[in-house]
Amino acid sequence: MSTVATSKIAIAAAVAALLLAVGFALWWYDRQAPVDAEAMEDLNRSLAATSMDLTERLATDIDARQLAAEKERAESETGVGLYNLCTTWAEFHSNHPGEGTLENRDRACGDYRRYVTTGELPPDRGGDDDSP
Repeated sequence: MSTVATSKIAIAAAVAALLLAVGFALWWYDRQAPVDAEAMEDLNRSLAATSMDLTERLATDIDARQLAAEKERAESETGVGLYNLCTTWAEFHSNHPGEGTLENRDRACGDYRRYVTTGELPPDRGGDDDSP
């Protein structure tokens, strides 16, 4: 399961817990002494602000984790190898422009970006050396 999927599950769980807490707080608050409309508005504003703050913190945490995972993959042996292949094809294409070198450059650089972003390795190409 990817980091993004795990993070989305964590957000869903946190939001569900927050909604449960809000529901319980409203139920509990309603059972207390009669409350005027202004006090209820204050409670609703406070709960909405807390919810927004929690959502922002979770989004920031997810972004930080995603960036850390991407950095780790980019600096790994596989990431460096894919990057080198991308830059090699980019340089080769600039020196020898053509459809074939363009396709190979785009594939190699796309493989690198996909690996860094998702952790998905490029498909096996039968052991052929893809360098120019």
